[in-house]
Formats: sequence, C-alpha cells, structure tokens
Amino acid sequence: MKHELSLTRLRVLVLLAAGLVAAPVRPAGAQETDADFQRGLAKVQAAMRDGKWPRALEALSQLLEAHAERPYVVARRAEIVELHQRSLFHSRTEAPDPNDVISGEVLACNLASGQVKIRYTRANLEDFESSPRLRLHPARFTGPYTVDVKGDAYPKLGDGATPCIWVCWDTEDGFGVSFGFPQEGDGVWRTAQWLPARIVSVRSEKVVAEKSITLARPGKPYRLRVKVTETMISAYYDDRPLLSTRKPAGLFGHFGFSELGPFKELVVQGKAEPAWLQGKIDEVLAKKREAFVAAYRPEHHLPAWLFTPAPAPSEPAASPPVLAREYPGGQPTPGEYVYLERAAALLARGEIEKLGRFLDGCEDGEIIAVRRAYLRACAFAELEEWSRALEAAREVCKADPDFAQAHILVATATCRLGRPAEALESLARLLARHPGSEELHEFRVLLLLTAGRTAEARDAVAQARRQVPASGALEKLQVLVVKADKGPDWAQVHEHKSAHYHVCSDIDRAVCTEAANLLEDAYRAYNAHIRRIKPDNRRFRVYLFSGQAGFLRHCRDALGDAHVNAAGVYSPVLKQLLIWNLPDRATMMQTVRHEGFHQYLDRILSDAPVWLNEGLAVYYETAEYVKGRWETGLVRREFLELLTRNRGPRPVHEIVRLPPAAFYRQAPVTYAEAWALVHFMLHGPKPYRSVLDELFAELSNEGASGALVERVLTRLDLDAMDTDFRRYLTDLARAR
Repeated sequence: MKHELSLTRLRVLVLLAAGLVAAPVRPAGAQETDADFQRGLAKVQAAMRDGKWPRALEALSQLLEAHAERPYVVARRAEIVELHQRSLFHSRTEAPDPNDVISGEVLACNLASGQVKIRYTRANLEDFESSPRLRLHPARFTGPYTVDVKGDAYPKLGDGATPCIWVCWDTEDGFGVSFGFPQEGDGVWRTAQWLPARIVSVRSEKVVAEKSITLARPGKPYRLRVKVTETMISAYYDDRPLLSTRKPAGLFGHFGFSELGPFKELVVQGKAEPAWLQGKIDEVLAKKREAFVAAYRPEHHLPAWLFTPAPAPSEPAASPPVLAREYPGGQPTPGEYVYLERAAALLARGEIEKLGRFLDGCEDGEIIAVRRAYLRACAFAELEEWSRALEAAREVCKADPDFAQAHILVATATCRLGRPAEALESLARLLARHPGSEELHEFRVLLLLTAGRTAEARDAVAQARRQVPASGALEKLQVLVVKADKGPDWAQVHEHKSAHYHVCSDIDRAVCTEAANLLEDAYRAYNAHIRRIKPDNRRFRVYLFSGQAGFLRHCRDALGDAHVNAAGVYSPVLKQLLIWNLPDRATMMQTVRHEGFHQYLDRILSDAPVWLNEGLAVYYETAEYVKGRWETGLVRREFLELLTRNRGPRPVHEIVRLPPAAFYRQAPVTYAEAWALVHFMLHGPKPYRSVLDELFAELSNEGASGALVERVLTRLDLDAMDTDFRRYLTDLARAR
C-alpha cells in the first residue's frame, strides 16, 4: 500500500531546495590508485578542452589499460563512456561549411565579424521565409548592407506589380523600395499609364520618397540596388541614383523582396547577426550527433571488463526493507491503516489545517504517538515551516532510529534552514547503517547536486556505485551528474570568468564577455535593491548555445525536458543558466537578464511563488544602467494590450496562488499578469509599495522560503488590493 508520504515525495522537496552550501564530501578511504586514475581523467578532459580529440582518445585508452578491472574504474563507467563518446564523435566530425547548411551560395563569411555575402537565384530560395506576397530573409542585419538584383528583362506594365525590395524590416518597421514603371501611351490616342518609383514606410504607411519619372526600361537587362547605411536608404537602377530617404539610426533589420519577376540573381552583402548561420550549423551538427549516438555502442570501443556484471558485495548490506517502511513504529494494525489513509489523503490534498485537527483528535488506539509526530513533521514540511518540521522529525528519529524517512526529513529541514553540514552529517549516520541503500545514496547525490557541487556529486555517485554496483538507478543518475559537470558537448569552448559568473559558449569569447558584463551589472543592482548575497566562492554557471538544436539536446540530456518553446532556462537543480543564440542579439541578452534573475533569486529564496519569480524576472529583464544609474519600471505596452484583449487580469488572489504548471500552461497571459502585479507593488499606491519591501526584508531571515510570501500576503485585504490594481492598470494604459 503506497501513500504520498514516500521517500520519492521527500526527495522532491530536496530537488526544490535552493541556496544550499554543502560541505565537501570525499570518498572515505580513497586509494592512491584511485587518485591516480582521477588525475588521468583530468588530463583526458584537458585534451578535450583543447579540441585535441585523438589525443584524448589515446590518453583514455592508456588510462584504462593501466587501471584495468579496478572497481573504482568500473564505478565511473558512465563518466568514461561519456568522455569516450564525445571524443570519438568530434574526432570523426568536421564542422559543416556554411555552404552545406543554407540554400544560397556563400561567397564570403566571417562569423566573428558578421560580414557575409550570399548569392541567390530563382532555383535556391529555400532560405527565405515566404508569405503570400513577400519573401523575407531570416538573417537580421546589424550594420550597413546592400541588396543587388540582376535580370535579363525588366517587367512591363501589366505583367504584374512593380519590382520591390524590402529593407530594415523589423517587428513594427520597415521600408519598401518600388522601382516603378515608365509612362506608356501618349495621353491622346492612348491613355497614358505609369507608376512612380517610391519608398514606403511600414510604420507610417506613407510614401516617404517618390520620383515620377522612373529610370526603368521594360524588356531590357537591368540591375537593381538598394543600399542601407546608418541613416539612409538609397535606391539605384543600373548603377544610377534613383531616390533615397532617411531612416532611424541603428535600424537595419531583415531584407526581402516581392514581385521581382524572372530575375537572374540576387546578392546580399553586409554585416548581419551570425546567429542565423550559427544556428544552421548547430542544427546540422545536432542531427549528426543524434545519428552517431543512436549507432554508438560503447562495448564495441571500450574494454569488455568495463561492462562485466558486478559481483555481489563481499559483506551483505543492511536490510533494504527498513528503508521501504512508510511509517515509523512497526507495522500498523489494519484498523490503524484506516486512520492513516484518511491522514495521508488530507496531506495529499494540501488540507493541512484539517489534518492538524484530525491528528489532535486521534488517540493511541487509532494512530500511535510516533506516527502522529511523523505526520505532523510532513505537514510542517508542506507548509515550509522548517523549524517545526525539524523538531517533529527529530522526535520520530529518537523513537525509531532506523526509520529512514524521518532522517531524510531532518536533512531536508536543516538544509532549508541554512545548515547543510548538519544535514550531510545526519545522512552520513544513516548511510553508515544502510550502506547498500541506493535510495539513500541517490538522496546524497541529489543533495550535493542541488547545492551546485557537481564535482562532489560526481565523486559521491562513483562511491555509491562501488557500494551498490548493480544499481541501474544510480548509473542513470551518474549520467545526469556527468552531463551537468562536463557541460554541453561542444567541439570548441569559449569562456569568460567575471567576479560572479563563469560564462561558456560555442559562439565566441566576445559574447561570453558581453553576457558576463550584463549579468554583473544586474547582479550589482539586485544586491543594492533587493538583498545582498553573502560572499560565496561559487560562480554562477552560464552556457550560451550557438543554436537551438544544441540547446534542446542539452536540456533533454541534463534536465530531462527539451524546453522546446523556451529561449532560455535556469535549472535550480543543476544551478545552470542555459540560453540559445536568438537571431536578435538584443533579445538574447534580454533573455540572459531574465534567466539571470531566476539564478540570483535562487540563492536567496527557495521555492519562490511562480508569480513573484516570473513577475520580477520580466520586470527586471528590461532594466539597464543609463549614465551610471539603474533604470527600472519600463511600462510594457505589449503586456497591457494583451491584458486588455483578455478583458483584464484575473483577480489578485488567483494570480498569487496559481500553481506553476497552470502558470506556464496559460502563458503568455500569466507573464503579463505577473509583470503587472509586480509593477503595481513597486510603483503603485504607497500602501502597496511597502509589501515587497517587507518581503525582501524577511528574505534575510535564516531558512527564508516561499511560505513567507504567503504570510505577508495574508495581512492584506486582497479584494481591496484587486480594485486598486485594476485602477492602476487603467491609468497606465491611458498614459502615453
């Protein structure tokens, strides 16, 4: 009979824990040969970081030969397989040439500077994104560029619309350059018809430049050119100036065309965001990687002894059934199980007050004292009242020292109260009694992993596999730990270390530096305006991917979820910030700032309510230093318009209690609601501005968690707050 009060449930509590600082845990009694092997693995990884893949394979082969059939090597099988698989793949795989990943012909390409020159014909336009009347190129330009179109015969009036090249195309902007048609007919014997050359603004929907007498020569060979500079758009026909107009400085955007007719070639050259090409290259590499992994069989490349089934332990471990008990104090009677079922159901439904009254009314003949204490400990944990949970769990441990669930509750509570060393000691005592328990070893590894101590977690899982060599669960966990520790599988890694961030990427070092500087600015502001983080030697880990395909693969392998619709993600378990290379660098950096806030908040508040976590992240993602001053509070018109279309936000009491799954399922409306509520609490009427101040002040208390947010909100009249909230949003929408 299974209830919610299981080891799995308690393990989830730890997975949600944040801001832990675990003491280093080294394998007890490590042998010198084991240390030699680890030093050898470090040399293998050094060769991999340098991109010397054949040398890495050779070093790994020699290392395995020198330490053949040693238990400490077999215990690291998953790590060895991962290192071999990565090295073998990259030793056999060359980075694709740009011409192999796009339909156009790449005449010149410098991914570092963004300078490109690409030629298209009517036969290779697959790169362009098509709409009914427009073909738009996916590359976003960030500097001057030129579009040249050549053809054998310029269209005639009546053959179709005038040839048009679109430039500086952005979300709400762009310019269309129409080359027009010359006059046909003399106006006496035949009606005169012509179409002027024009430049039209998408934003204003007006003609911003026009020339009545076009240079076009229907039926003759032609060359059309549109040149985009920092402030001007100029059109040429057969190298002769046709017309021009000014444009907003810094606006370059995308280019496209419509109604070009039977042109012969189109050449675009200039400075573009390299993200488009980098993403295409990454996509091809990801497909090759998937095919390689599907065919890869480690036993065909590595020594057979590494895969020999593990022998049984020389000394039998403590009895696992002790760890499988659901309740302390021995086997419950059938009559007691009836009451336990009712208590477990109340806990599962989150009806904690009813559970408390139910337990207060129970006598020893219904539920004995030690089991009542355990149920109370679980209830306090559900409420995130960790001091009371710890007290009750210790009472259970005293009455039943072998009941593992209570020890795990003690470890969870002490971690959440900021005392991880105590938690690890409690867990160590339990492991000493049950060294053969894969559940307890798994719990220890997860505890270290959530603390951001991936190297120690790697050693701990290797030690666990020596204790429980036949555990499939621990081997799967070892794969996860290795992927978290080694980071993404990139052929070349660029990195930049700042005071608080370690940023890695397969793009270039410049983007690492840019992201680190942006994050340091935000970190400095968060410390000044929210709460200062205590000094910590750990740097925040950040990975920037050159393309979405690599990002999705790493998310799937390391996090268990591909996050298909995400531009970035922060994992509170692995303490890693993952962002992929969006076509618009500014949008990418906004995502970096957004996810970076989650990373910061994870250090100071465990289990933050989703509305607060996402609302603050969206609020701060547009903040920046302007002339040395941190500017916040940008009014997000797109959010206000979304809420208006949605007939306003849901009531405040619903926003603040929306579960994470429902929040993300109903995005983007929920993001708009969360931003609006945070903006209201920071810039609205004075009585509400103190709410977040009070909340942030309480974050400094030991063991601060998401429960304190609920306690602060219960002091408010949420119905009155909702009325003021809606009035505030109405005023914001009216202010232009």
